[in-house]
Amino acid sequence: MMLKPATINDKLRLLPIGIDEQERLRRMMHLIYKPIYRHLWKDDGEAYVESQYNKDQVLTELSLPNARYYFVEYKSEVVGMLRFLFDCPYEKSPNLNTTKLHRIYLDPATHGSGIGSQLIDYVFEQAIKNNQKSVWLECMDTQEPAIRFYKKKGFYIERPFTLDSPTMNKEFRGMYLMKYDLEAC
Repeated sequence: MMLKPATINDKLRLLPIGIDEQERLRRMMHLIYKPIYRHLWKDDGEAYVESQYNKDQVLTELSLPNARYYFVEYKSEVVGMLRFLFDCPYEKSPNLNTTKLHRIYLDPATHGSGIGSQLIDYVFEQAIKNNQKSVWLECMDTQEPAIRFYKKKGFYIERPFTLDSPTMNKEFRGMYLMKYDLEAC
């Protein structure tokens, strides 16, 4: 499926990511991800970024028909990325028609600007249009600003779990599966 750009408002747009933009995405994630999450990793997040944004991985993620993968453009400048998947249940989920908010990363300089909130609202709208019952995500249990943000948007903690990652510092492997029920809207 060929994605089209999406205009959220006069300042905020989503631009579909293509495989020809993999290197741009990888470079951007080194700049956006590592300053915030480097403390989680034994190698400052280098292996994680390289494993998630190499050409083969991005091609695999782009090939999924239920995936939506975008650059986030704010005031004509790319400031982050957004990826979500329709019909992507989590383990032990009673619903098949649930959306996973897989990745939402924004340049730290944009934090507090309302962009993240608008992106979450966009994901909710798209999930509703695609007959989804809920939206879920995984969040590090030590990332208090992210947890507060998601709770403010209406997510709740469904359950804690531990990430099995040998390159992650053990004390930071705690995660939350957080969920937002769309049927309550």
